Amino acid sequence: FQARTVIADLLLAEEKWDRVEQLDNELLRESPNDPETLASLGTIALQRGDRRNAINYWRKAIQGGLKNAALCYRYAVLADDIGLPSSVVDHALEEVISIQPDFDDARYKLALLKSNAGEFETALELLQAMRAPSPPRAYGYWTAAAYAFSELDKRDEAEDAAKKALSFATSAEERAKALQLAYVAKTDLTVQFTRDRSGQLQLTTTRIPHGSTEFNPFIEAGDQIRTAVVKLREVQCSEGKLTGFLVDSGAGTLTLLVSDPTHVLLRNGPSEFYCGPQNAKGVKVEYAQTPKLNIGLLRGMEFQ
Repeated sequence: FQARTVIADLLLAEEKWDRVEQLDNELLRESPNDPETLASLGTIALQRGDRRNAINYWRKAIQGGLKNAALCYRYAVLADDIGLPSSVVDHALEEVISIQPDFDDARYKLALLKSNAGEFETALELLQAMRAPSPPRAYGYWTAAAYAFSELDKRDEAEDAAKKALSFATSAEERAKALQLAYVAKTDLTVQFTRDRSGQLQLTTTRIPHGSTEFNPFIEAGDQIRTAVVKLREVQCSEGKLTGFLVDSGAGTLTLLVSDPTHVLLRNGPSEFYCGPQNAKGVKVEYAQTPKLNIGLLRGMEFQ
């Protein structure tokens, strides 16, 4: 049996598929669970384009105790290609690494799968356990690392990894992606009010510098924003509803209109306003300039 197994291996190396298959089938009748024979039949099935049978043979070979890192890796890649559950692919790649710890192809693929599954700590551990990536893989390696670091809120590491990815980029698309990863590492996602084509307000996502406390989501694209420290003189109302503020600035009296009180960013302010004259409180205002110099659209107010 052992001699015929060696002959089958030699025939397999020579790609004499029909003769190998015939001999393998004879061997399998004598030893139905022989992992080497099952692995050989899987290779023949794959050569003939029968991926399902290849997977089945290789699965039985691995379950039968086959310790062949290269074949386990081929099994994992094929399982992923044909859409087997991620647990199957992950287990196969973990088996590869247990057989051959320096099998970086397996670590890299497993790291990407873990990252896609949201397991960023594990993904980074796998990436960091690899040797320095070769130039063909370096861009993918560093973009994967940058993404994982960013998701773990390790912003400095994410930016550094993105810059390394940029140094290995070979196309405009790759450079744009690396720059985007660096930008994401330095910013936070938030929302901002914009207007659609019909002029209706809608919420859209935007990014602001990380840790910024000055962002005002009510400032709209196209606003000519002015900022001033003024004295609040009067709260203007109509039919019991807030319509604006009258303030004193260094250039004179300024009317700040409020179309919707819920769309003004108020900092350190009272819970409610009383219509009419005020006691000249100091406030910092952000407003959009209108064609009339003494009238603006209030976007934000901070009480001093």
